[in-house]
Amino acid sequence: MKIRKSIFCCFCTSEVLGIAVLFFSWKAGIAIISAGIVLLLASIIKKDRQMADTKKCPQCKAVNPLKARICAECGYAYAAETKEEELMEIIEEEREEVDKMTSEQIDCNFEKIEEIIVDEVRVCDREIEEFLKEQE
Repeated sequence: MKIRKSIFCCFCTSEVLGIAVLFFSWKAGIAIISAGIVLLLASIIKKDRQMADTKKCPQCKAVNPLKARICAECGYAYAAETKEEELMEIIEEEREEVDKMTSEQIDCNFEKIEEIIVDEVRVCDREIEEFLKEQE
């Protein structure tokens, strides 16, 4: 909230300055007013982009990265996004596809999945380690 107030104060100051300069040079006044508007819009867009990549913790209201699985402040574990019914439908569709596959195709897919799982486990471990270091 303090950031918004300071941005608004800077915007108002530049607008007042621009209006004052208008009496001496209309081009300079318009330039100052335009610069104030552009800076205000740029700060709003930047803030929106930052907020789009974050989520609030329901427990402590801390702002965390969108990909975070654990809140950095309180340790809240975010729930999985997929509901049980949707997950069961996905599993059934996959079973039908697997029944049509050869053993070589299954082995190849298993290796791909194993790589993905190992990467995910590493990411999760890193997040847990970072969280524990922050708590110390």
